[in-house]
This record gives sequence, structure tokens and C-alpha cells, in this order.
Amino acid sequence: MAMAPAALKSKMKETIYNGLKAQFGSSASQGQQYSPIADEQWQKMAEAISGIAADIVMEITQNAQVLPGIPTAGGPTNQATVAPGKIL
Repeated sequence: MAMAPAALKSKMKETIYNGLKAQFGSSASQGQQYSPIADEQWQKMAEAISGIAADIVMEITQNAQVLPGIPTAGGPTNQATVAPGKIL
């Protein structure tokens, strides 16, 4: 399956947001009317930080080298990999 920068970014954004909320949620609830502001800031931080996901995917798909010896199956004209490769 091909790596998708947007899909990884979306997953990372959700994970980052949930982590920020879990770590700082109790503190934010102590301030009067602070929770909506904090939530907005967590969303912005998650958006900014998750942008690195596209960089990661692009680096792997464009510059990674795979070790030789990936197991394959099929005839000489119709080979298919049957196990993942190992990135150097």
C-alpha cells in the first residue's frame, strides 16, 4: 500500500491533539472560560506539528534505500513481493 502524506498528517494531528488535551485538559478546566481558548490552541498546535508527517512520507518514499533480498513469489515475468523490505 502506498504511503499517503495527507493520511499520516491526519492521524498525527488527531494523536497530537488528543495528547495535548489529555496532558493539559485538567489545567485548562481550572480557568474561567479558558477551555474553549485552550482547545483552539491545541488544534492549532496539532495542525502545525502534524505538518511534519508529509515531510516524513516524502523523505521515505523519495530517498530511502531498500536492502536487496525481498522475498518474492510467482514466475519470472510475474513476480510479486510477499514480505516487506528493510529500509537502510
